[in-house]
Amino acid sequence: MKSLYTLIILFVVSQTTFGQWVLQPKVTTADLIQVRFIDRNTGWALGRFWESNGTRLVPAHKASVLRTTDAGGSWTELILENGSLHGLSIVNKSIGWAVGTTPGGAGLIVKTTDGGLSWFLRDSSATRSEFWSVQFLDELHGWIGGWNDSASSITRTTDGGLTWHAQYDTSRDFYELSFVDAMNGWVVGSSGKIYKTSDAGSSWQAVYEPSAFSSPLRRIQFADRLHGCAVGGIAATETKVWTSDGGVSWNAVVTSPPTAGSSLHGVWFTDANTGWCVGGANAGLTIQKTTDGGKTWVKQALPSSMTLYDIAYFEDVVFVSPTEGWIVGDKGTILKTTNGGESTTGIADRRTDAAMPGYQLHQNYPNPFNPSTAISFQLSAVSFVRLKIFDVLGRELGMIVNEVQKPGLYTARWDALGLPSGIYYYQLEAVPQGDASERVVNVKKMLLLR
Repeated sequence: MKSLYTLIILFVVSQTTFGQWVLQPKVTTADLIQVRFIDRNTGWALGRFWESNGTRLVPAHKASVLRTTDAGGSWTELILENGSLHGLSIVNKSIGWAVGTTPGGAGLIVKTTDGGLSWFLRDSSATRSEFWSVQFLDELHGWIGGWNDSASSITRTTDGGLTWHAQYDTSRDFYELSFVDAMNGWVVGSSGKIYKTSDAGSSWQAVYEPSAFSSPLRRIQFADRLHGCAVGGIAATETKVWTSDGGVSWNAVVTSPPTAGSSLHGVWFTDANTGWCVGGANAGLTIQKTTDGGKTWVKQALPSSMTLYDIAYFEDVVFVSPTEGWIVGDKGTILKTTNGGESTTGIADRRTDAAMPGYQLHQNYPNPFNPSTAISFQLSAVSFVRLKIFDVLGRELGMIVNEVQKPGLYTARWDALGLPSGIYYYQLEAVPQGDASERVVNVKKMLLLR
């Protein structure tokens, strides 16, 4: 067991140095509320400024749009002066949309056709609501959700924004839309309810209603047609609900005690199982990760250069790959990870197989190897299993197992084709079904010799 602990320590050190969430240089004073990437290099972030009306702070009638074309190595800022912006949708490297509120309190729609270098106003035929969310599936088909003091609305275009048609009105506030195709979509808002459409937005039905206190749902995202998650909350009340059957049924994640959480403002899934949510306020800033579709969540470490009180909220999260992601928040805050946010805390706090007999990770064979090797492991109970490969810098190179497996001995092969000679690590993570607290993590190293 001494060798096992040594290997785990080596792996933890590399993760601490090169992994987790890293605070990026500040490029704006705006509160960044949404971030989107079209590929690994090209992304945009939307920001909001504040001003005093004499008695309190209110959104200023200008917005910040940040743009990067080098994976966040540098950002350029464009200030738009014709209103505040709340929602962003990027269609491709050239075309994007943003929505918000005019100085007069009506809906505002702006568009870019040059990759965000400039934005121009698009007229709307439905301007009685402030607009809070926008989503385009392609250059022609898009939806906008909005609300004002008395009603909410959803509007749709099928001609690239030349015309907009009101589809749905309700007394509830809508915060975000999420469409998985041209017909099927969901919307969430202040009521805590989830509404679904199966006819491109012409009609909507409530598919989830909270059973107790109704806290807002602010974001919703579907990894595919079946698997989705919505998050929200207010003050210290944290809300997460998930579905694995296309929204037919929804399951709430209970925070204990109920007022020990953080209001959640952003969620993103890279596949049906793996996702992140972010938020803040009463219980402090929070970054949480799930590997079981939203059933259970584990907090990830904040950057060491950031305290709980630097800002109030993380507002949004997005991933461009299973390991590379971005978080934005108040006061121009931008975080980046290249390893899924894993850190020393994330690994050291988990149990190893020393505490759970029957779970074993065997040494790969052959070792040294060229170019492929076999990795065997033993399970003593039905478990959700991940087998990942890392380099010496802690960067994830691949996941060769990602599924539920029965008790028994398993062997998986890994091909290092195209990789240089050197030391590599393989990590077994197993979560027994029915007891997510008993998380097994074991790490071993192997040697590739060309």
